[in-house]
Amino acid sequence: MPETFQTRLKSALPQIQTAYAFAQKNITEDLLFFVAQRLSDVRAPSGTVSFTIGPVIKSVLENFGVNTDPTVFTPNYLGTGDPVFEINPRSEKPPVFFFAHGDEVSYLVKKNGKGEAVLEANCAHRQAPAEEAGENATVQFPGQTLRYGKNPAGEIVAEGNVITDQRGRITFVTDRGSNKEIKKDDIIIFDPLPDEKHRLKREGNNAIGMIDNRIGLAATLLMAITMDKLKKGSSDNLNVKTVVVADDREEGPPTGAFGLGAQAFANAFYPASGTREDRYIVVDGHDAQRDNLPPEALLSKVVSKGKGAVMDNQRVDEMKMLIEPLNETGVHINWDESVGVTTSRSSDWGLKKAGIPDSQIVVAGYSEAMPHHNDLEPAVASITSAVELSRFLVALNVAASFGLI
Repeated sequence: MPETFQTRLKSALPQIQTAYAFAQKNITEDLLFFVAQRLSDVRAPSGTVSFTIGPVIKSVLENFGVNTDPTVFTPNYLGTGDPVFEINPRSEKPPVFFFAHGDEVSYLVKKNGKGEAVLEANCAHRQAPAEEAGENATVQFPGQTLRYGKNPAGEIVAEGNVITDQRGRITFVTDRGSNKEIKKDDIIIFDPLPDEKHRLKREGNNAIGMIDNRIGLAATLLMAITMDKLKKGSSDNLNVKTVVVADDREEGPPTGAFGLGAQAFANAFYPASGTREDRYIVVDGHDAQRDNLPPEALLSKVVSKGKGAVMDNQRVDEMKMLIEPLNETGVHINWDESVGVTTSRSSDWGLKKAGIPDSQIVVAGYSEAMPHHNDLEPAVASITSAVELSRFLVALNVAASFGLI
């Protein structure tokens, strides 16, 4: 382990621990669920985040007394479609970026027939009948039809069910509620909790409903709000430029065209090629079993069996050194492999396509199960894990001020 890292960590540790203790006191489960529910109240299929989730982010930040004037917040950064919020925008230190995608899984109506619309997935479609169910078997899950016009949040024009057959053909049938005629290019979204009027639901320490990635975005916003409070009464050590990106188009078709919002942002932020010293923290759900959601914040060494970001051995050792003192009062942060969790590619994939090396990417997250409702049950996430994640993001941000990330 390089002596320089150990020396910097020893010097920075008091401030990191102080900030972490402040986050532990101020970032609570009730608060995280409140913010996540606010975010989930707006539907945001890919391509809409700047005018759907963007205004909600601005409103949440303002509710907590955070400045959102145009110098620090933009709902559509340089035409990428990504809402972006900055702390210490004038800092000369290499920036640290936090990516928590704002879009959700969706489908495009390609053809409309008699009461049945043929869909094209704009996501990894993970619903299918069991093979032993027979060639005519289908599965269905509640959905809605969104149409964008005068209302920037979109208008729900039909309700029904997304149906998948054994051949992988996906259709939408308007068999519930009052429905208008579905048109080509309408957007279909899932409606995981019809009786809850689309709201995120809480059961104990779990959140149920539209999880992906409202939970991660809520954790990231609470990190930003906490850092804004900390910097107002701190020394100049907490002056690292912090950039929160609610990237759009993280979801995408199975062909691999996903992570486009993160890719677009990275290319827009650095229009010229050259050495980049910045750090990228990707925040999304990590896949666990529904009945065994780890309560810790989670870190990935290897994403998607090596297809996504891979943390090298030196970075792993450094992260272990950083985490150890934060876990003195209990296990608050853990590694995916230690709790039997896996991670799929997310915004890290877009960053890699933009040329960002793995050595500058850290993939952190919260525990969730079936984020695309692939078990035909509403997705679920651990609120406790998300709170631990948000607190850990504060520690990572302070660590970045000392060049430790």
